[in-house]
Amino acid sequence: MTGLLLSLNDKPLLKVATENLEVLDVSVRGAVDNPEVSYIEVRGGGYAANNCHSHLIWVHEKAMHTNDELLVEFVDVIESPEAGRNASEFFADESLPSSGAGQQGPVESLPDTPCSDSGIPPGGGGQRPQVKFYFRIDASNNSPIDAGSKDGDSHFNFHVLWNWKNPAHVQVVLHSNNEAAIRNLMSGNEHANFIMTVGSKLKFRKWQ
Repeated sequence: MTGLLLSLNDKPLLKVATENLEVLDVSVRGAVDNPEVSYIEVRGGGYAANNCHSHLIWVHEKAMHTNDELLVEFVDVIESPEAGRNASEFFADESLPSSGAGQQGPVESLPDTPCSDSGIPPGGGGQRPQVKFYFRIDASNNSPIDAGSKDGDSHFNFHVLWNWKNPAHVQVVLHSNNEAAIRNLMSGNEHANFIMTVGSKLKFRKWQ
């Protein structure tokens, strides 16, 4: 039973197994609106027609600050992995303000597929602050990657993605993009795209 081990600044964060999953995605996303903090997400599940309800969450918006280091290890055996939860279970104890003054309402279940990673409606927002992100990826089976976002880029997305069709490896991708690319569902500027096999690990760090 393969799986992923995650640590943040050398402190264990998560152990998750790929057993009974079709997709497992570890992501880090950030934006120039709040350049000091990025967010780690771990999600996955089964997305076949007869299994569309099994969107699972392990980590939601875990803060990753400038110069923090995320370690991801792709291992052959996971002991005592943590179980994912669906949205209603994961957010059961959280609440959001409703339209009524002073009243609270439950968080709505998240859709299986988010419309955008930006969290910003198309055409919304004013002038973006001019901030550039810089990245370092050290992978045990790949040359170190040093990269930076392009002028005008407002967001970045880093993914370590496993899927059942290629169970012996994970794909590692890093993109930065601007609002136009996001609205047009384009991947933007690619800074990394490589494969990690079982037994490999990587460290990801961001600063600006």
